Amino acid sequence: FTDTLFDYSPSYESDMLTIRANTLQPITFEIETYTPVYQHVSYYNGQMTKLKVDGKVATVFTGNAQTATDQEILIYGGSNIKRIRGISSANPDSMLIGSATRLAELDISNCPILTDVNSNKANFSAHGYLNKLNIEDCPNLGGVLNLSGCSLLQEVKAKGSAVTSTQFASNVKNSVTVELPASIEELTLTDARSLNTLKFEDGANLQTLSLT
Repeated sequence: FTDTLFDYSPSYESDMLTIRANTLQPITFEIETYTPVYQHVSYYNGQMTKLKVDGKVATVFTGNAQTATDQEILIYGGSNIKRIRGISSANPDSMLIGSATRLAELDISNCPILTDVNSNKANFSAHGYLNKLNIEDCPNLGGVLNLSGCSLLQEVKAKGSAVTSTQFASNVKNSVTVELPASIEELTLTDARSLNTLKFEDGANLQTLSLT
């Protein structure tokens, strides 16, 4: 806690999320952490916002990018982040959030120009604690929805995205609700017993369904 106040923790700055923003409008994040920390967010090079997060409720960070396109926003201490909301306010086209390995909930819905997460389209395999994911209305986020490392999933909302297939963990521990887009062509779930609800967007073009 004190280390992050005085920027002393040596691993803190390398443990960060990168979001490529495309707006001059105010960008607001709600960040909840596992343990108390002075959370750092940089909205552009040379600027740093530092606020106390108590590890119990979310803290609101608001700032502005310097440029209207491809502005790098850095959120530090990724491995201590439990939830983050408001990413759509940055109008991102890509993001590297793999260091947030203990992220429990992620809502990146309504991101119209988002094309890439973790350098492999819709790749969330690094987020082993993830139980709720919302990528609805991200029409340019396509390819494989990779959730292969997410054994704690409970809810996936992907309507309005462009994903064409899915990759789920083979050992899902919870009852899962899955909502998939019209673009889906292939669905494979190796442990169908974990499936609670499966919904498809109108006009779905499903060609292969494998439930085992």
